[in-house]
Amino acid sequence: MKKRADGLLRIPYVPADFRSDSLESVRRFGKPLDKYPKITFHKEDLDKDQHVDAVLVSPGHPIYAKGKYAVVVDLNTSEFYWIHFLEFAIVDSKDSIVYKELCAVRESKSGEFSMIPPDIIHDFVPYKENFDQKLTFDLNKVKDYLMTNHLYEKRKEILRERKRNADIIRDYLEKSYDERVFAFERRIMEAKAEGKSEEEIKKMEEEIEDLHRIKKEKLENVKEMTTLRFGPIIHIASFFVLPPDISQISDFVEKEEEKLKSEQAAMKIVMEYEKGRGWEPEDVSSQKLGFDIRSLGPVDPETGYREVRRIEVKARKKGENIRFTINEWLKAKQLKETYWLYVVWNPTSPDYEIVTIPDPAHNLEYAAKEIKSISHYEIDGKEIQKFKLEV
Repeated sequence: MKKRADGLLRIPYVPADFRSDSLESVRRFGKPLDKYPKITFHKEDLDKDQHVDAVLVSPGHPIYAKGKYAVVVDLNTSEFYWIHFLEFAIVDSKDSIVYKELCAVRESKSGEFSMIPPDIIHDFVPYKENFDQKLTFDLNKVKDYLMTNHLYEKRKEILRERKRNADIIRDYLEKSYDERVFAFERRIMEAKAEGKSEEEIKKMEEEIEDLHRIKKEKLENVKEMTTLRFGPIIHIASFFVLPPDISQISDFVEKEEEKLKSEQAAMKIVMEYEKGRGWEPEDVSSQKLGFDIRSLGPVDPETGYREVRRIEVKARKKGENIRFTINEWLKAKQLKETYWLYVVWNPTSPDYEIVTIPDPAHNLEYAAKEIKSISHYEIDGKEIQKFKLEV
């Protein structure tokens, strides 16, 4: 990317790798051109006559991401972080879009989320070196945070405004149509007094019926103004943002790999534990149900009933705090005694321990504290130990 004499930018060459049909970004957003003589990140530039031929580049543009994320550098940070761009819509009862917004969510190194202005990308510079580290992020956690900390309030704000408008429109319609009906009723009375024909009177009565029908339809439409729901949350793009000194990245990758191995080991341990009890466990973690394993107990020979456990598996070093996502915590509250928390201490160690806790939303509610910045509920590891089960 090079700066032009007129202050805008140009991309003299887009590598073939960025235009490959095998890329998810190409399939979603289209294939980028092989070059861009004139681009801008600022929409207001397009209002100037000399820049009408410029291409506006914003999140979702084909040149933004190769695959799942792009890598950039923030010269003003000392640690790396993620920025996720998502678009959401609020729709009415007829699925017409009432409001749409592009949001940017910052995910810190420690996993804390915060809302930031989408134009933050103007502060970044391209990362020009090869970046071959394989990184992943949990998009569901990002969406949970956005839903909890922004979407609900935005819907309330729009709904309040639409209710005010609906009240004004409803008041106007009722007064307007009532006056028109009253005028027709007065004309009917006068027509009868003047001895007008029944046909003329009937026609006026039919017009009154039409007014009542139209009034009812319009009031129903006004009522629908206060029916709002969320449309889909669409992931536009993500940026992995590096500090000027990127020596810490290798440590981060190692920790992520260690975390993944720990979670996989814990799942395997719990699956074997359930089988050892004579239960039939099923791994449902990929379905995002708010728990990881559905386990069915032996069939009762008399009733045919099978007890079920919905198990959320947490892998931690012994004594570490446990965190539930919003989805997991709400699911625990909903399912109550059929929802179980299985904590596996030190799952990659031969001397691992399992702690099983029924109905954690009830039994651990006193110890749970909401952490809004990351959209989680945290439980002190000391409280988990109180439910310790020797294996």
